[in-house]
Amino acid sequence: MICMHAQKRGYFMDEVLERIVKCIGPRHGAKKELAEYLNIHPNVITNWLNGRNKSYRKYLPQIAYYYNTSIDYLQFGNERKEEPTADSSELDKELKGIDFALYGEVKELTDGQKQDVLDFIRFKKAQDQNRGK
Repeated sequence: MICMHAQKRGYFMDEVLERIVKCIGPRHGAKKELAEYLNIHPNVITNWLNGRNKSYRKYLPQIAYYYNTSIDYLQFGNERKEEPTADSSELDKELKGIDFALYGEVKELTDGQKQDVLDFIRFKKAQDQNRGK
């Protein structure tokens, strides 16, 4: 899918942005609502679509949450199944090894929310690896 904004300017957006555009959909006002949720000016989203900046990458966790999808989907196109791939005990085991200051809060999350936490951690690790850290 190629956004009409990008097509008119001869710019081809990357796959991450294409998936964000797919999440936004064609509904009137959807971009403005996302901008309000992200606490950014709607022109920022227009700039994404026109290829003027790629600041959308720093909003991937919030965008994934807003559209009830995963960071993994936005980055790599891997669809999230209706049910998390790991059951509660597996998710708890994965999270147990992580030193959370607010573990009491994490313990009370739903399986889907726990999966989002793990997805975000993996995203941040991949981001750091890409930067050479």
